Amino acid sequence: MITHIPINFPDIDILVQGTKLKADKIRLLLHQLFLSRLRQTGYKPKWQQRNESWRYVEGYVPLKSVILADLLTKNYSRYLNFLEGKGLIRYLESATSRRAYTPGSMSVHYKIPDEYFHKPLSNWHFRKEEIKDACTIRAIDRVNNRYPKNEHKGLALEPVHQKLIEMEKTIRFDISGAETWIQSQTKKIDWMQLELLEAINNGYFTSTLDVFGERLHTPLKRISSKLRQFMYFEGYENCELVSIDIRNSQLYFSTLLAHPEIIKRFLPEFNPVIDIVNEDISKDDFLLYAGKCQDGTIYDYWKKIQNKNSRDIAKKELFGVLFCDNRSKQKGVEEFTNIFPSVDACFRKIKSMTEEELPFIKTIYADRQDKCKSGGYHRNLSCITQRLESRIF
Repeated sequence: MITHIPINFPDIDILVQGTKLKADKIRLLLHQLFLSRLRQTGYKPKWQQRNESWRYVEGYVPLKSVILADLLTKNYSRYLNFLEGKGLIRYLESATSRRAYTPGSMSVHYKIPDEYFHKPLSNWHFRKEEIKDACTIRAIDRVNNRYPKNEHKGLALEPVHQKLIEMEKTIRFDISGAETWIQSQTKKIDWMQLELLEAINNGYFTSTLDVFGERLHTPLKRISSKLRQFMYFEGYENCELVSIDIRNSQLYFSTLLAHPEIIKRFLPEFNPVIDIVNEDISKDDFLLYAGKCQDGTIYDYWKKIQNKNSRDIAKKELFGVLFCDNRSKQKGVEEFTNIFPSVDACFRKIKSMTEEELPFIKTIYADRQDKCKSGGYHRNLSCITQRLESRIF
């Protein structure tokens, strides 16, 4: 097995001399930290909005104790204590504990000091080392048998998703070209992106069909858009690719709610929305909103009337206005209500619907105690537009 070790990490064989620790067990531990970081890279900027995002930004990643026990023996703490004593790993601390841990929610987080990830004149942050110890290899096989590789999590895949995954698994990246391009940039991207490209080339591929918007997530979705220029399909290295995007897609799909036949066909769980929308769709401001969304000028229109400096700023504000909680006082809410009163009224009604009207949301918005919080019903609108987009495509 090939493991990934921080590029500037000390020689592990020399490190364990005079101890009863196995060098390959340490390699395996460091490889788990690599995989944990690999799984989290690329979730910016939305990922960074979560409360725990600062841990990743600061270099901390989680490792589950049950996995460590299976791979390193039940006395895995010997390896952790050894590396901590050498200053080679650190624990995330809290106000009350040296090892911050949230039972049932979050594993202990570990960090390798930044200096071990960087080496002069190199864009890479990990080196590769092979595991040869028979005992360690048996432990890996044991874990693989106990926890079969699960390439998919979430909802059951439909045939169309299987086809998409088969296609995506043939995607490769020009690593040399990407490395040269990254080196030429003054503004650096997440330094794990290059490692992620190589991992995809080497077969790293997991998938999730989320229960909220029924979107298919794979490692390819976490690749920076700036690195797509180095993407190609296996066997078609010299074939130029074209990127297609839908302008103001979420807002466009929100206008399709005005068509009962679309809701009945694609969103039967949202059928109660039909009566709500029918009350407002014939009003002039609703028609104006729909027209601007459908011709792709809604952000430019909002930029002009709100006197914004750029389309991106206008987009961010308008997106926030539409999908925020009904109680929100954020900038732009009052203006939207004045300009599009019937649209605002319609969306507010949708964002007020409870599990009594939409029973399925109990399994979508519920917390760990299976309770729906009243403050979460505003998600109805984003859920309906995301599912509509996913199902139509």
